[in-house]
Amino acid sequence: KRGKGEVDEIFQQDFGKKPKDIFKEFDEQPIAAASLAQVHKAVTHDGETVAVKVQYIDLRDRFDGDMFTLGLLLACVPILHPKFKFGWILPELRTTLAAELDFEREGRNSEKCKKDLAHLKYVYVPSVFWDITQKRVLTTEYMEHGVKITDVRKIKEEGFCLKTIGRMLVESMAEQIFVTGFVHADPHPGNLMVRKGPSGKLQLIILDHGLYEKLPDEDRLALCNLWKSAILSDIPLLKKSSNQLGVKEYNILASMVLQRPLYQDNTDTIQFNVRLTKSDMEAMQQMAAKHIDKLLDVLRALPTPLMLVMRNINIVRSVNSELGTPVNRFNIMARRAAGGAALDSSAGTGVVATIRRRAERLRFDFVLWWMGTRSWLVQKYCRTLVALNLAPPELLTVAKSMIPV
Repeated sequence: KRGKGEVDEIFQQDFGKKPKDIFKEFDEQPIAAASLAQVHKAVTHDGETVAVKVQYIDLRDRFDGDMFTLGLLLACVPILHPKFKFGWILPELRTTLAAELDFEREGRNSEKCKKDLAHLKYVYVPSVFWDITQKRVLTTEYMEHGVKITDVRKIKEEGFCLKTIGRMLVESMAEQIFVTGFVHADPHPGNLMVRKGPSGKLQLIILDHGLYEKLPDEDRLALCNLWKSAILSDIPLLKKSSNQLGVKEYNILASMVLQRPLYQDNTDTIQFNVRLTKSDMEAMQQMAAKHIDKLLDVLRALPTPLMLVMRNINIVRSVNSELGTPVNRFNIMARRAAGGAALDSSAGTGVVATIRRRAERLRFDFVLWWMGTRSWLVQKYCRTLVALNLAPPELLTVAKSMIPV
């Protein structure tokens, strides 16, 4: 909670004026609060309603002390739990948190996000008011009539389509991961809203651009090829992509990135479920418990930018689940990954190279389609057996949770 007069003091230090001298109206009661700042509603002298994000005044002073304490804890924990060795993550964490304290950087991130996703007409990123923005104060458009992306009841009341919302979310985040490489690392429900835009069409509003990660092209391409090779059961490409990301345990890395257990048979064919099931989750938990040392080795070996990318993937999966899993997240991401892999300039630009890429894409799309179709056929077959009393009702549950595709 802020001390009395803290907001006035920050504005006085950063702008030489108090909020009441800068804005026509300024609501001292925050409309939102988080660990770094509080957000206030205000009106400019031009009549624009804005959201003003104001950092806590002592945050920068406490930063070095908090980092020292965290480093001390990370150094001490392995004494009691030898397998818990995460001291290597501290330098990256320090850099990431320091960047989040710079609200001017956050403003630049939001503008880059808006530019990168401009072709996705349903994505809306609030504009920044640069004349009322400093490193500790960020002023942006105030989003009227926005609905939190996981407020399913309100979404249904507004008549919005859950499937459309799920598709917009997964497509936009996959575009960042596999195509632009500039990734929002904190797309939790509080930073995502939906609304009906001026044209009457549904919009996805992306907020809070403080935490971003820039994937180097070589890492982005390796990640794209990791997805592509898993779909196509291309073991050599899967191994190569994993090695490019610094990891030898390609099967563990692929399971972590695709967020489902992968099974490799004697013919070097990879099998996994298109839709993440309860049995998949249980298998992943068992794998994590059994191979904790290997998992930690994989995390240590990964390029640090990929850590926040995996955070993005996990949050998007969770949000899609809260919406009731209206879209096949895996299929959408897989297709975006294939599209990102096709951007590899080293593959050539001539007629032969173009034909080869198109043929590979057709094969990829067919394999992905057949995986989903095969799953659907198995479920239909099981339902038919149950309907004809040729199998017990429990078969439906088994079919949903144990379909190898």
